[in-house]
Amino acid sequence: MADPTPYTPGYDYSDFEASNPTLPKPGAQLDNDFANIATSIDETIDALKDVRRSDGKLKNAIVTVDSLSTDVKALLGQNDYLEIVGDNIDSVVAVAESIDDVNALAPLTAQIAALAPITASIQAVGAIDDQVVTVAAISTHVTTVAGIGASVVAVAGISSAVSAVAAIDDDVALVATNIVAVQNASANAIAAAASANAASTSAGNAASSASAAATSAANAASTITGATVDDTIDDTDALIYVTGTTIKKGALTGLIASVFKTARTIANAQFAAATFKLFNAAGTPRALTFDLAALTADRVLTMPNANVDLSTVQAPFVSTQQVITSGGLLTLAHGLSATPTIFQFDLVCATTEANYSPPNVVPLVGMDMGDTSRGAAVTADATNIYVRYGSAASVFVLPNKTTGTGAALTNGNWRLIVRAKVS
Repeated sequence: MADPTPYTPGYDYSDFEASNPTLPKPGAQLDNDFANIATSIDETIDALKDVRRSDGKLKNAIVTVDSLSTDVKALLGQNDYLEIVGDNIDSVVAVAESIDDVNALAPLTAQIAALAPITASIQAVGAIDDQVVTVAAISTHVTTVAGIGASVVAVAGISSAVSAVAAIDDDVALVATNIVAVQNASANAIAAAASANAASTSAGNAASSASAAATSAANAASTITGATVDDTIDDTDALIYVTGTTIKKGALTGLIASVFKTARTIANAQFAAATFKLFNAAGTPRALTFDLAALTADRVLTMPNANVDLSTVQAPFVSTQQVITSGGLLTLAHGLSATPTIFQFDLVCATTEANYSPPNVVPLVGMDMGDTSRGAAVTADATNIYVRYGSAASVFVLPNKTTGTGAALTNGNWRLIVRAKVS
């Protein structure tokens, strides 16, 4: 950089004091001279940084051959080596500063020599590589054998299944026998019914036919032996039943449909489960689930002597805790089926005040705010509830919890909960 600017005083303060002994120093001239002094000092510091490092030594690469005096050059000898050193002075300095690290490596020579024998051991380990490859190849065969083991286990499982199939054979024979018995019983029952019908023309024949029918039924019943007992009846299982003198066969679904007719009366009907459902009759199935699991005793649901529309019965709207702001407006989406007409305000204590403390909740029921600018007004439509706070600094007033004295509440110490429902 250029040479620093020397400082030259720009005002004669001694002459000023001699002429004006009672006046203060001239401020403008002082500011100007101080600024000039600061400029000279700053430039001097910057110039010093050009040649000096922070550790007090000369900066790197600032001493060149050209900067040496003639005597120094004569002492060193003016030759090519001197110029090479000058051109590479930074590297020379770096090597000089690292000489201690180089000297510290000298004791490691013996340790490096000791590592030489390890080379042979490393080469021996390399020779093991071929053997490791051979072992890896054997691993593939072991995996194959393991897979065969799984197949053997599967075959063993099939053996059990084959045995189970063989055992079914006896049940099949029993079913075949019972089918014949059922057919015989059906034939005997039909014959008995025919005999009973003939009884209308002859009482004697009727008595004889009835006796024959009883005997045939008993014989048929006795022939169904060894049948498997199964209390679980599927929807498509066949049921045998008698209507008058006719033997009929039907499915369980048909039986249930005939039981639950509109005009059918079922006395003392009960559901054994804790929950049961009623399904609609057509379209996409929809179910109304009755969950009675929470009951610990019999309860009674009493219906009034009037139609009841349960669609109007729904949970009330309860807002989250709302901030109280003087003159502010709350707009709360209620999600009810119609415009609510019943409202309740609750004050929730957030910070201790008037001997109330969190989480005290005070319903605002019959409270006199004592000022038309206090309290809140509420309106609603089919979508939202609107709450307008009073404009007073303290929107709400409560009696002190301990003394009963009226206390104007600090808005920030309380929150408001809005409740609403459809009447």
